[in-house]
Amino acid sequence: MASFEFKNENEIKIFILHILRNLPRPVTFNELNDMIRQDELVNYVDFAENLAQLVEKGNVRCFHRVGDDPDDCPYYEITERGKYVADTLKSEIAGYIRTRSLKSALRYLSFKESGTTLSVKKEGLEDGRYMMTFVIRGRQDTPMELKLTVDNEYQADKMEFHFRENPETIYRSVLSLFAGDAGFLFG
Repeated sequence: MASFEFKNENEIKIFILHILRNLPRPVTFNELNDMIRQDELVNYVDFAENLAQLVEKGNVRCFHRVGDDPDDCPYYEITERGKYVADTLKSEIAGYIRTRSLKSALRYLSFKESGTTLSVKKEGLEDGRYMMTFVIRGRQDTPMELKLTVDNEYQADKMEFHFRENPETIYRSVLSLFAGDAGFLFG
């Protein structure tokens, strides 16, 4: 659902450094790949090539943890040099992209650590409407599974976008509505 994709190598590198700069812990290649690519701003090839260059230039450190299988995905973290570059050049990326992408990356880590996954199913109905199923699933349970019928595909796509962007807010809002605590809607 991205309105554009980074093509400039310097922007891609700054973007990768910005995400790494703001993460609470080192991450694996797969985790970083998922975080960087989830908003569809960078394609896989550009991500992998630019990450390798950042490691080569000393902006990102790649390492194995003690006791890890050397064949496992290594971990990545930003170096002091990379922090300086990220802090100096972050304004090269629009503020709303930095904010949105960082929020998505942190949500990804939070969901991964808690075992939470999101899914959306969009099913076309005979009358032209769509049945939407929104699911938040944890390791042990399914805190939310909600089915809605919407009038058209545009509405369905917008709902999916907003669910993926703000699942926590939607979940809390549904709970509040059903609990009769909907004052935030009318206040």
